Amino acid sequence: IQNSATIEQLILDNAIDIGLVENQPDHPDLQAVPFLQDALCAIVPPGHPLAGCGKVSLADLVKYPFFMREKGSAGRELLDASFALQQLAIRPAWESSSTQAIVSGVAQGLGVAVLPFLLVKRDVEEKTVVPADLDPPLRRSLHVICHRSKYRTASMETFFSLCREYGAECGNWAGPKTGLSPLSAPAVAERPVCSRTDFQKGDRDEQAKQSR
Repeated sequence: IQNSATIEQLILDNAIDIGLVENQPDHPDLQAVPFLQDALCAIVPPGHPLAGCGKVSLADLVKYPFFMREKGSAGRELLDASFALQQLAIRPAWESSSTQAIVSGVAQGLGVAVLPFLLVKRDVEEKTVVPADLDPPLRRSLHVICHRSKYRTASMETFFSLCREYGAECGNWAGPKTGLSPLSAPAVAERPVCSRTDFQKGDRDEQAKQSR
């Protein structure tokens, strides 16, 4: 698990075959397939002045200690661009590469944050943090990426298909419903995940076909 910039570089260096990133890569040698949209949502600790507001703006949030992901993560880039567009000055109270560490800090009442809804859904359901929709909303697309010139094996095609199927099951939307709290978002159906053995078997089957 790395930020988007690191994953993209690992694929360009041929260190990994496939990756999941939040943004549309700019590098011409990377092929990206979008499969799901998600929204960023604000989270605050229970009892916070913004808790229960339903909708908040970035201008509301910067009045409090603000926790952010590290530079290089797609979520951070989206937030930085939004702050710049709204001409808001932001000096993070804390930066971390761990989403869970940020959520934990918010839950302890140390600050507020804006994170992808998918990554905080469980904490919201467990009521360790309180969500609020952003106004205006911030959305991101999730992509499966690989090297454009790399041969896509059977296991890679299987992974691409699983991602597309997962997106279709979610209606290509995994964020909160418009105008509703993230707690009102539909539950995502669970599905079996292919194991490393399944992918290795797919590669062996592909090699057997090519040798015939």
